[in-house]
Amino acid sequence: MRKTKQQVATLGLEARQVLENPAFGEAFERMGSAIVSAWRKCDLRDVEGQRLLLQQAKLVDRIKGTLGGLIEQGKLAEAQIEAEDLRDESRLRRGLRSVTGR
Repeated sequence: MRKTKQQVATLGLEARQVLENPAFGEAFERMGSAIVSAWRKCDLRDVEGQRLLLQQAKLVDRIKGTLGGLIEQGKLAEAQIEAEDLRDESRLRRGLRSVTGR
């Protein structure tokens, strides 16, 4: 289902609230630290374990990146909404001027 510009803008705002949330930040910081700690303790011969830890680290980064992308899409949608509002407003004003002569 395709989202409206207003829905995308709202989603971007909500994503920003998530990224700025101290509990979210703490959770991801702890996850990152736990992954690095486990990687350091991982045996050099445990290639599969290292691969899984790398996947976990990439997943954490991907979640943050996805939220960042939602924020940027939301900003773009907000700018488009504002531009459309300005464009519509100036059409209305032009119409009023042609009718009233002002």
